[in-house]
Amino acid sequence: MINYLAPGIFKYGLSSVKNYMSLHVLPMYGSPVLHEKYKKLLPLASFQKGCIHFRDEKELLLPVVKELIKDCSSIDLAAMKKQWEESKKTKVKTKKTGASK
Repeated sequence: MINYLAPGIFKYGLSSVKNYMSLHVLPMYGSPVLHEKYKKLLPLASFQKGCIHFRDEKELLLPVVKELIKDCSSIDLAAMKKQWEESKKTKVKTKKTGASK
């Protein structure tokens, strides 16, 4: 697997298995808007939460991938991770105290 890290945090990866390849795109995992946009632009590919499975260049069009990477480049994964960790702490705290939101 080929990995790309953005200041210590996994951002992109490309992996190959027997029947397909996967482009892992962590910013897409955190953005339903991006996920839906590219699911429509790459209808032949198979989408999971944060990755795109494909067999060939017909399923994963390079100009569209270029646009995807460009859209993802401005996403601050460190800030996204911090926000997720804080929300997780709040949920645990709320659960322990029995308070509701």
